[in-house]
Amino acid sequence: INSQALNGLQHFPVNLLEGLDSLTELHAGNIVISHIDPNTFQYAPNISFLDLSNNAVKSIHFSLLLRLPALIELHLNKVGLQNLDFLKQARLINLKLLRAAGNQIGLVNPAHIKAMPSLTFLDLRENPFMCACDNSWFQNWSLSGNKTHMIYFDR
Repeated sequence: INSQALNGLQHFPVNLLEGLDSLTELHAGNIVISHIDPNTFQYAPNISFLDLSNNAVKSIHFSLLLRLPALIELHLNKVGLQNLDFLKQARLINLKLLRAAGNQIGLVNPAHIKAMPSLTFLDLRENPFMCACDNSWFQNWSLSGNKTHMIYFDR
């Protein structure tokens, strides 16, 4: 359902995925939605790839992702995210790739990273990170040679 023209889908019905329990990939970028109900993925628990990029979602409720235990790749580029707090309770233990470039994220704390124990690739380019002591550990973590590759951390 990716890229639905100028007016887009606009509303993502909570039952749109009903009967699609075998669905493993959902490309829902650029469909002009601003809200997605936390129960939307109840019918598609096997999604391992989710792309909601280029939608004005602005925030993600952690319960939306609780219904996706198989999630490995999550793309949230240019959705207007202010923070990554939803990660703390989302139980994304299998998530290997997170792309959240071009948002308004200013701080990443240890709880955000700890919530994704399988993470191997993180893309947070084009976010206005605060230059503060609260964020210094993140810079050290990203440069420390850990198992997670940070793409273009300096941009």
